[in-house]
Amino acid sequence: MQRTAVVLEAARGAITVQRGEAGVPGPGEAAVQLEACGVCHSDLFVAGLEKLPRTPLTLGHEGIGRVTAVGDGVSQVRP
Repeated sequence: MQRTAVVLEAARGAITVQRGEAGVPGPGEAAVQLEACGVCHSDLFVAGLEKLPRTPLTLGHEGIGRVTAVGDGVSQVRP
């Protein structure tokens, strides 16, 4: 499964669009095919922080999509 993501590689770094393989969902995870997602002011605020909890960081938390696959133990959503 291919993915396109808006990624912040480092604190106060450049925001880039990256494409690659998404992989399959692991235990407790679900794969969601996003149909729309924005990068909002909150994402830009995070991008300007001096320290981040981890990197790289995929931005965009206001997505709309469909569950396409689930990993073991997932029972609250289904494709």
